Amino acid sequence: MSLVSLNDVLCLSARVLCEVMRGRSLPNALSIVPISNFQLPAVRFASYDVVRNLNYVEAVLSSRLISGRGRKWTPFFHSLMLVAISKLDADTDHAYAIVDQVVAIVKRGRHGYLSGLANAVLRGYLRERESLQERLLKSDSLRYRLPEWWIVRLRELYPDNWEELAQTLLGHPPMSLRVNRRKISLQKYRDILDSLTFYHRAINPSAIVLNSPCSQSGLPYYEEGYVSVQDFGAQQVTAFMNLKEGDCLLDACCGSGGKLTAILESFDGIVATAVDSCSDRLFRLRGELSRLGLEATAVHADLFDVSSWWDGRLFDAIVLDVPCSGSGSVRRHVCAKWNKKEEDLLNFAGIQSNMLATVWPLLKRGGQLLYVTCSLFEEENTFPLKALTERFTDVFVACLSEQQGSRRWGVCLCPGPYSDGFFYASLTKK
Repeated sequence: MSLVSLNDVLCLSARVLCEVMRGRSLPNALSIVPISNFQLPAVRFASYDVVRNLNYVEAVLSSRLISGRGRKWTPFFHSLMLVAISKLDADTDHAYAIVDQVVAIVKRGRHGYLSGLANAVLRGYLRERESLQERLLKSDSLRYRLPEWWIVRLRELYPDNWEELAQTLLGHPPMSLRVNRRKISLQKYRDILDSLTFYHRAINPSAIVLNSPCSQSGLPYYEEGYVSVQDFGAQQVTAFMNLKEGDCLLDACCGSGGKLTAILESFDGIVATAVDSCSDRLFRLRGELSRLGLEATAVHADLFDVSSWWDGRLFDAIVLDVPCSGSGSVRRHVCAKWNKKEEDLLNFAGIQSNMLATVWPLLKRGGQLLYVTCSLFEEENTFPLKALTERFTDVFVACLSEQQGSRRWGVCLCPGPYSDGFFYASLTKK
């Protein structure tokens, strides 16, 4: 089988990056650029790599353009140069082939007059890469490929391990699986993986981490509902829920249902209602419920318009997985660290506070509300909870864990080798 051509990878990745620069998410950009199934893995890898390292490759490009800055560029040329620098760092064995292909691409396009500049910039970088890296990487922002305000905030919030945390965020995310123990035991599914040479490790009674990622559809017995792809940190929702048979559960911002289906696999006899304002996400949720052999009532509605979807019966438990900056999952959603600003944190906190205030009256006395974010920042984690306790006098914040990361308002699971970063807080109505 022939390999995807380097020319195609460079061209298509540059087109994807153009769309990201226009404000699209990386998955969305990959979906609108015409890429064949054969080309997709290589283009996706290159695209994620350049976006993950975006501030660094921008700094490299700027450092090489002491002259030539005044020449008219196209967005494609700019993106192509960034992709090329990223590829040069990732594939040192084929450095000169990469430069030659970039120059050829530039010559063929309407920016052919820039081919000499492209050649000079990239070959100059190869000659001076070591000294340039030494200079640029004195900046913590460039070393860890994070915005400067992230570095400041991580130092403040995680003074003992901020560098380890920043280094973790620079890596690739793990691929975690959740075994549906209603259909198969963990050991039997592990035996299947072993027989097909899927190298992996089990990290709890229903969770597996693959040594190397694969396509979801390539997992054995995926369509039969034996397994789901879900980050291990997200799977922890079941560890923090207190449910019994017959309880009525509201998933108030259900998305495509990862946490809800994990709960329904783990607890018997739960009567679940799932609300979301996005019909596409609810379509995926219904598909997941069918695939896994689970039941829940999926409601397409605006959560804030309670009278349009609520029948007046109080819930025994509520899961509220709120929209947030996604700072704990930037290894997976690499655009989040570039397209979210520090001032967005308080905007998210306002939305989160309103969501909490909307669903709190729907909870029975003695019931549990589990508040979840995938954020590392205090504004999105503790601020909305404090606002809720100031507004309602019947809120009790439970202590979830004595483990490292446990705080007065909840538990923060930092990103690590097996999971993304999450914040969980358990509230009880007095």
